[in-house]
Amino acid sequence: MNQEKFSKLSLQEIRELALYRQIFLASQLGIDYLDRQIRELRDEQRSLTLEMGQAANADKDLRENPHFMQSRTRLQNEIPRRIRDLIDEQAKTYLYNESHLKGEVAFGKSFEAEVIYPTGDEEIDTFTLLGPSDVSANQKKATLQIVSYLSPIGKSAWGAKIKEAREITFNEKERAVVGRIKIRRIF
Repeated sequence: MNQEKFSKLSLQEIRELALYRQIFLASQLGIDYLDRQIRELRDEQRSLTLEMGQAANADKDLRENPHFMQSRTRLQNEIPRRIRDLIDEQAKTYLYNESHLKGEVAFGKSFEAEVIYPTGDEEIDTFTLLGPSDVSANQKKATLQIVSYLSPIGKSAWGAKIKEAREITFNEKERAVVGRIKIRRIF
């Protein structure tokens, strides 16, 4: 889908396509993260190629060199597959923001919620609803509790209004267990 078709979709259509993983939504940070991941993998490809060439010159019996064999597997299989997956994801990823929407949990907005887990544990926390690549990009930043719209909390909270309570379905060992989320504030 091109950007023009995407821009003509309704809010509901965008959310449905995103929840069914037909498209991915991201902030600029998430889009930059995908670009960086691809670039780093291509750099690793070049580095491994040079390393393997040096190993081939130094050691004539490469079948006995476990590092060479491991590098070859990574270079021929793992890295190209990961690059293809990232490029496919990147092609279906759209810069998106719903923070202009008022009164509901929306993509790009933060919200405070009470989460009751299936175990009975309760947590009140502040979350920011973003996309899967945004979550990956922010893993090392402890200041933000980012949830993907594909996560159980994100799926349940997306579109919820203040004081609205919804069920959260968690998949545990191939069975669904249910918790609850109640939206306390949206900002």
